[in-house]
Amino acid sequence: MNNNVTVDILISNAMKCTNLKQYTQAETIINSILTNHDCLFKLDSGHWQSIANVLLILGKFELAQNAYVKANNLPGVVFVLILKGNLDEATNTLLKALPSPAASWCRFLIELFSGVRVTKWPSFLLIRHFLEFTVYHLLLAKQEKYINILLNNLNRLLRDNLHCEKLIGLAYFHYGDLDGALTHFHKSLQHDQQDGELYFFLGQLYLERKQIFEAVAALENAHLLSPDHTPTAELLEQTKLQL
Repeated sequence: MNNNVTVDILISNAMKCTNLKQYTQAETIINSILTNHDCLFKLDSGHWQSIANVLLILGKFELAQNAYVKANNLPGVVFVLILKGNLDEATNTLLKALPSPAASWCRFLIELFSGVRVTKWPSFLLIRHFLEFTVYHLLLAKQEKYINILLNNLNRLLRDNLHCEKLIGLAYFHYGDLDGALTHFHKSLQHDQQDGELYFFLGQLYLERKQIFEAVAALENAHLLSPDHTPTAELLEQTKLQL
């Protein structure tokens, strides 16, 4: 097996570990790549991008920033600088980046967190794509100040995307703050009570909290609103067995 194949397999395994929340194993795999000179020599920009993504999930922000530099991903570098609170450096780096959705989102975050007038609020799709990801990593980075700024401006974001509370709730859920997730999910219900996806997430959350009756009720609502969603039907059947 050549080194290219070996590196691809190692990175793929690291990404699988992060998806399974096996963070110690993922870190071990990435460290094995970064400390192997033969592997380092074979890494291309795509490899560095994947490595940076794993390091970001692991909360290794300095290493993630360096990996994004080697991947030539300037918006990625800017995002890490924002997480680290280096807004001036993030601003200067963003000036060198080509226009892209990620660059637009980073510009919005810098303006919002700097307290200046936001020149352009994000669209429905930008919010859908980046809000959960951002809040999750702000939680990892312990940037409570920035999270509070986002929450204080939530009414403005809700004008363009009514699912903001749901996306923030998902960030808290994946971070492991079930109480925070439940709070935001319930707030999201105030904006849209016909969201089958939201009830599906609520069902998963209640299962994590061992609240089986509440989980069944939420999943039944999800199934009623999204009858063709197979994961909902399967999880509802499994949950009913626990009764």
